[in-house]
Amino acid sequence: MKQSAPGLPRRSLAVLHVLVISVIGVGGITDNGFVIEVEGVAGHSVDLPCDTSTISAGDQAVLVLWYKDDDGTPLYNFDARGERSFSEGSVEQDRFRGGRAQFVTNRDPPALRLHAVTAADEALYRCRVDFRSSPTRNQRVNLTVIIPPNPPEILHRGRQVIGRIGPLEEGAPLHLTCQSDGGTPTPRLAWMWDGREVNASAVPSSDGRVYCELHLPPLIRDNLHARLTCIASNTNASKPATSDVELDIYFRPLSVEMLGSSLNSMSSEQSYDLLCRTYGSRPPANITWWIGSRRLTGHKHAAVSRGNVSSSSVSFRPSASQHGLPLVCRAENDLVSNGIIEDRRTLNVRYAPQVNLRLGNALDPNKIQEGADAYFDCEIQANPKIYSVKWNHKGMPVEPSSQLGVSDMVTISDRSLVIRNLSRRASGPYSCSASNPEGEGVSRPVHLSVRYAPVCRPGQPRRYGVTRSQPTPVTCQVDADPPQVTFAWRFNTSLETLDLTNSAATSDGLASTISFLPRADQDYGQMICMATNSIGRMVRPVCSTPSGALHDCLVLNQSSESLSVRCKAGFDGGLAQRFVAELREAAGRRLLRNLTQAKPDFSVRHLPAGLRLRLELYAENDRGRSEPVTIDGLTLQAAEKRVSNDAPPICRRCP
Repeated sequence: MKQSAPGLPRRSLAVLHVLVISVIGVGGITDNGFVIEVEGVAGHSVDLPCDTSTISAGDQAVLVLWYKDDDGTPLYNFDARGERSFSEGSVEQDRFRGGRAQFVTNRDPPALRLHAVTAADEALYRCRVDFRSSPTRNQRVNLTVIIPPNPPEILHRGRQVIGRIGPLEEGAPLHLTCQSDGGTPTPRLAWMWDGREVNASAVPSSDGRVYCELHLPPLIRDNLHARLTCIASNTNASKPATSDVELDIYFRPLSVEMLGSSLNSMSSEQSYDLLCRTYGSRPPANITWWIGSRRLTGHKHAAVSRGNVSSSSVSFRPSASQHGLPLVCRAENDLVSNGIIEDRRTLNVRYAPQVNLRLGNALDPNKIQEGADAYFDCEIQANPKIYSVKWNHKGMPVEPSSQLGVSDMVTISDRSLVIRNLSRRASGPYSCSASNPEGEGVSRPVHLSVRYAPVCRPGQPRRYGVTRSQPTPVTCQVDADPPQVTFAWRFNTSLETLDLTNSAATSDGLASTISFLPRADQDYGQMICMATNSIGRMVRPVCSTPSGALHDCLVLNQSSESLSVRCKAGFDGGLAQRFVAELREAAGRRLLRNLTQAKPDFSVRHLPAGLRLRLELYAENDRGRSEPVTIDGLTLQAAEKRVSNDAPPICRRCP
């Protein structure tokens, strides 16, 4: 027979029972063999009582040992030996994991309190109490751990629902199933409707779960927001586990209508506010906008509900590609049968011409050469119709040619442009444009490449001034399409024509440079540059003519105070030349005179008699100066003065 243990506080979640049993042959068990039955709920705390009272004056408990089942080793040790009072005792041993045990002395009777009880704590415990003078006392406490059931799950059509069921359709029946697993002992399930228990059917199972089914008649509007609760309980020591749901019932829309500017024609890329209104749906119908089969997204959208009336406005910018497509306002309640209705209009979008230019299909853009024909097609889409088409080349208008038989002869027919007898001047970007009342549209440019053999690039020097023994770079630049060219150099004099090796020249794209080094008079002449690409060889070569320095210098008059010299000019290289004479002392190289003449004739007067002189002569132009010619001369005494028109040259470095 079970009975409550005296003196236990009712605030504990534990339920205690005392069972009177007959014990034979168990030494040390006192209190007439009572076993205290305690129920604890998993996850909560439970107190295991242990009577430490004594009837002897001055006596007290000094040691409390706890054992589990048949384990002979204490599981918990509370020691108050010595001069301490019992409440001042200390824990000397605690084998409960996680420090979940606590011996509580400030209650009657004291108890071993276990926190966060688990199923593994269920056992028969023995409390042994040693006193200072009284005999040892043993007490048994049987702990039963109740495992609450998990929160029940509510299933609708085989799927769990949480918080809300729906949307449900008016007039449809409702079948719900409540299931619960876990819990010791097995829980009982019940259904509540707005706080009142309703009839439900328990369903037997073999999978360890408990089921309870609820069958409701066809739903009516009054069932909206009704709350159904499933309760699972297996003890009075804790609150039952519950799950509840609220019913949500939907109704289909009755009408939908587009209003305002959506009924009229619209200009492309202009903003319009479209309005659509529907009523009769509960909850308000979901209004969506469609262009054909594509839903409008990314636009400002607002829905306003008032009773069962809702409206939607959307900011819409039509594009030219949407002309002729259906504009649809759709009111939809997709959670009821026949829940979609639509209103639609055909879009009339006005837009400026959309223009695309392409080269004729029969033409290979990489194989158009000078002398061939080319044509372009201008493809135009517009609403309303266009009234003009224009053509441009390099940003300039293209007009039909007034003469026949000329190069680049232009013919314009409707939306086509034909160019006959192409020249390289026809290369470049072409575009076409079209206009209607909505505006003008311009195509992207299409580049026409007219392939041609290399030609000399204008503006480059044709003549070079050079001196003997001084290398001068000569550059040849050409234009060509394609630009992959090869160069060949020739040197032409009055005596012969020589082919120069490629190793003497360096090429970079459409330019080639060769270093020219004259060593004698016959080294002056024409440098001929020839370039070739896949179209052919250039018709007119690029010619450069180097020029030379002074030569054949003669001293014409040498006296005690004057000196006259005449030279022959080298080739001028196509540039204006100046001739310079620098007169210096032969010993110290001090500059005495500096003369610049338009011709290579020099006369120096008023010189000191008997002075040894050095004369340096050279030609110069805007490209630089030539190699100098050096003449050494000696002024004479007055008695030795002579004049000679045939005096031989006196040169140190005469070319």
